[in-house]
Amino acid sequence: MTLRSGAFLLVVGLGLSVVAVRAEEEPKAGSLDKTFALPTEGEDVIRVKVKVGPLVINEIVLNNLPRKDEVKEAVANNSDDKCRPKIAVVFSNPTPLKVKVKVVASFEGATGISYMSCDRKDNVKPSADENRTDACFGLGALTHMQLRDWPKVKNVHIVVNVSADH
Repeated sequence: MTLRSGAFLLVVGLGLSVVAVRAEEEPKAGSLDKTFALPTEGEDVIRVKVKVGPLVINEIVLNNLPRKDEVKEAVANNSDDKCRPKIAVVFSNPTPLKVKVKVVASFEGATGISYMSCDRKDNVKPSADENRTDACFGLGALTHMQLRDWPKVKNVHIVVNVSADH
């Protein structure tokens, strides 16, 4: 009888330890809502290095930005031509667990007016380094803005929500 009671207590004790370890491994949720100045012409990376929950946002990468001559012509002619700039957020995940992210990114004017906004849900792999989430990534008809409005863009605004992947 004593052996059975001891074995039962040992199993219960091990079960509680496993639960405690799993609770510690659960990544904490986090969020970031921040505006960054648009980099100077010729630059396409905004260095960030901000911790959000268990993740680190390393940088924001801007691609397919309009050329100066295109913008000048569009403004001069008040044209309806469109441009399709891209915004990507680059994460590192030092945890051994997959983490969910939702990114909302926009190009904004100095007063906060949004000229283009897009969002994406993604997963960041365990122990990932330089995991890229393209918030604005193509679909030209859906992710574009008026080329003539590009001179009004002064900022990149991102909202990132991080949670455990269940």
